[in-house]
Amino acid sequence: MEFFHSKGTCSLLTGGMCGDIYLIDQGVNTHPRYTCIKVPKPLKNVSDTETANRFVRELKLQLSFYYNQFVHWAYDFDSAFNVPIASFRYWGNDLGNIIRTSQSSQVTKLSIMVYTCIGLRHCYNKGLVAHQDLKPSNIFIQNIKNDFSGLPDLDIYDFAIVADFGLANAFIDYKVYDGERPYMSPEQWDKCELSQASDIFALGVIFFELITDGFHPVGI
Repeated sequence: MEFFHSKGTCSLLTGGMCGDIYLIDQGVNTHPRYTCIKVPKPLKNVSDTETANRFVRELKLQLSFYYNQFVHWAYDFDSAFNVPIASFRYWGNDLGNIIRTSQSSQVTKLSIMVYTCIGLRHCYNKGLVAHQDLKPSNIFIQNIKNDFSGLPDLDIYDFAIVADFGLANAFIDYKVYDGERPYMSPEQWDKCELSQASDIFALGVIFFELITDGFHPVGI
């Protein structure tokens, strides 16, 4: 925790399958004021060393998907007590919040779909076989109007950023087929070979929820 407090005021933002994310408030005189630090999460029946190795693998994989504005990236790396740490920009919004608030126009929703697909296509061209954990909370939203002034009045400025590659290609490297249950493809449930089509299944569910303001295709 000394490492976190040296960066600023720290609070746990969320805990995922593969890592915990802490929100760091760097102070009102810092831009950007908020940043995120992700650390590996202890895994059942996996040693601390292997857990750290899997986390480093995730970071290397994510770096290979770099250089696309619709893909989340780490801007700094460090370690504390032999625990690897990655720093990310905090965007303050995600697709899950967009769905819950139901305040976006149809043009905004359609543009978010397009941006998500562009980001994923870039990742596939860089070696991603299956993300395995696509869900609304893993698609961050960057509002470009907050960063640039003088833009025309259009509903296309909520940029989608594909994030969290902790389970990316995990079925290949670790024979792990896990994902977020409401979005898992049939082949994930059956532990069969995955592909880009597995992510397309998840995208279909996500986009259905987005267009219908939160309804799951099968009613859950």
